[in-house]
Amino acid sequence: GVAAFLAAALALLVWLIVQIPHDGRGDMLQIIHFAATDLLRGETPFRPYFTVSGMEVPFGYWPGVWLPYVPLVAFGIDLRVLNLGLLLLMVLMFWRIAGGGQAAARILAVVLFPFLLSAPLVQMVVSGHLWLYWLLVCITLALVVRGRHLAAAAVFGLCLATRPTVLFIAAPMFGWVWAHSGWRAALAGGGVAVAVLALCKLPFYLIYGDDFVRNSYGALVGFGQVLTHFSLTGILQGFGAGGAAKLGQILVALAAFAIALRHRALAPDRFVVFVGLCYVWEVLFASYATRYLYFPGFFLIALGLAMAAAGTRSAPRA
Repeated sequence: GVAAFLAAALALLVWLIVQIPHDGRGDMLQIIHFAATDLLRGETPFRPYFTVSGMEVPFGYWPGVWLPYVPLVAFGIDLRVLNLGLLLLMVLMFWRIAGGGQAAARILAVVLFPFLLSAPLVQMVVSGHLWLYWLLVCITLALVVRGRHLAAAAVFGLCLATRPTVLFIAAPMFGWVWAHSGWRAALAGGGVAVAVLALCKLPFYLIYGDDFVRNSYGALVGFGQVLTHFSLTGILQGFGAGGAAKLGQILVALAAFAIALRHRALAPDRFVVFVGLCYVWEVLFASYATRYLYFPGFFLIALGLAMAAAGTRSAPRA
């Protein structure tokens, strides 16, 4: 039944992709297509583009967001094919973590599919991006709780090369690794993550220089202030206390670090749920907060619940 449901959902997504152009509902994939086309022509992709939003938008996407789409542009393949593939990889990863088989399918039907096939996620399949980022965040936490800290650090570095918002999970992860493997292992993981980030971004800086810096960083300063649709920051700004939002983020990060470091006996599944909650609260205090920024936190909560359900299923009966 779950397989039939997934097949029907996939068929629906394919039908929607055929019916709706990739720039028909937003400019996320449109601007990626423009930038990838310029890159393939040997021109700089780091410049403003006029999009369906009706204005010029600086191309500020970091390498992990848009580079995976470049081969599809090169071969004339619809960019949403990558989104579908990553969605299936997400389902496969959750299914394996839940233990596989029919029991895992039932677990995913409760903890993942209602969220994965909700209207906002379907919209992100059809006209959005960040699917690779969401998958990498989940892989990072799965590796961390399995004790594969250096591998997790490398994947975390790829996350850093994709979205700076992944820093919202850095504090509890650092505390967890410190608690279980010592502060040297935690620092070594941080070094690996920074090295991966540098390897991903340094070539663009060396080739495009100021264009890369100006569009990836400079042009985006203050851009988030108009996108606080689902954030406490917007409310605080209305009362002239917008600066308190940063304090809120700092307090959440410090509390998350302290809890992860102190509660060493915290079960892996509960830790993953805890990290997901921290992510949601960090975004809640962010100056740039729109609905798809919350999704990594929701995925992590679902991942922790899948781990918990699989652990309960395999636990010995009293």
